[in-house]
Amino acid sequence: MQIDLRQNHRFQARVQSFVNLHNQANNIHILGQLLDISQSGLALSYLPEIYGAMPPARPNESFRLDIFISGNALYLEGFPSRLIYDHRLPSFSPITVVTTRKCGLAFTGLTDFQDNQLRHFIRRSFYAFA
Repeated sequence: MQIDLRQNHRFQARVQSFVNLHNQANNIHILGQLLDISQSGLALSYLPEIYGAMPPARPNESFRLDIFISGNALYLEGFPSRLIYDHRLPSFSPITVVTTRKCGLAFTGLTDFQDNQLRHFIRRSFYAFA
């Protein structure tokens, strides 16, 4: 049995939400679908084939991320974070040639303003799950 060590409740989006993950120094740019979010971090899925020969990300690598909701004016920009994990998701079809990956990030050094933005963003657009 795996123990969940998160300190904050996770939330799922009510509508499709996306994350733009970027690290300028290592030329990493990922656009993925937000899977869940909390006050301390988030998880997203993405298709690595879209980005070609993307350098591999390493745990604790720093990123900036933008979070936005499809068709909505809510947009959070430039949130500092660090990579916790990045792994391949299992394929449920034997003929699938597309690889899907999932990564988890922890927010780091949020300002009070960013923390308040995030709290408002979660309250307006997400619902809690266990």
